[in-house]
This record gives sequence, C-alpha cells and structure tokens, in this order.
Amino acid sequence: MRYERSLRAVIAQIVSDLHVAEDLAQDAFVKAFQNLNRLQNPSQFGPWLYKIARNEALMWIRRKPKITEGSISKDMSLQQSDGRLSEASEQLLKAVMTLPSQEQRVVLLRYFEGHPVGDIARMIGRPTGTVTKQLSRAHARLRRQMEALRL
Repeated sequence: MRYERSLRAVIAQIVSDLHVAEDLAQDAFVKAFQNLNRLQNPSQFGPWLYKIARNEALMWIRRKPKITEGSISKDMSLQQSDGRLSEASEQLLKAVMTLPSQEQRVVLLRYFEGHPVGDIARMIGRPTGTVTKQLSRAHARLRRQMEALRL
C-alpha cells in the first residue's frame, strides 16, 4: 500500500495510460515478490521496486509501440479521506499537472509521496543533480503559476 500510488504515477508517466499503469504496477509488485530473495539491502526496497516498475513500463513500450492516450491528471488525484480536495489543493494539483512530464514526476514523488531526492534519482534512473534541478525548475514554474492565480 505504501508504494502503490507513487508506483502507478511513475509508470503512468512512462506509458501515458492509467489503466496500463495499474496493470504494470501489479506486475512489478509480483515480480518484486518473486525476486525478494535477490534484494541485498532491505532498506533499498523502494528504489529497487521503482526500478523494477520502470523496467516493466519500458518493456511494455518496446512490446507495444502504439501507446494509447490517457490522462494521469483526470484519473489520479491525491484525495483526502472524504475524497475532496480544498480549493487551494485543487489549484496546486492542477498547476503540478501542467508541468513538463519529468518535472511532474519528480514533484509527485518528492512532495506527494515523500521520497528523498536520492531515492527518486534511483527510481527514475537519473543523477541526483538532475532531479534537484528538475525540482528547482518545477518550484519556479509553480510559484509563477500560483502567483498569477492570486492576481
């Protein structure tokens, strides 16, 4: 349960289809369970799981060159227990969903799922400096968007 939503988000960013992302996330969990004995450092379970999921998504893309269109912003939302978001949260989430896909992915993983930058770098297969720069750019874009809404 801890990794389910962010795992789907990472996969959905790669395959651009929430339903496929759900299937691939399930496949990643099964593959991780089957290969749990290969995990050398249990504290690295999260990054290891995300690497498996990323590989599953990339293999799916290779097997199926035609990617169906989907929208993560329509189907995936970060809801409170009652299923509603405050107006400010809705505005922020809408702003996040307008970010370029790489920035959107790191923002979701960092701020909505709470992963450290180093883990995110391993999950998406990028250097830590790249993730930091993407977060910095995303902050600037989000700040401008939120300030424009207040005017």
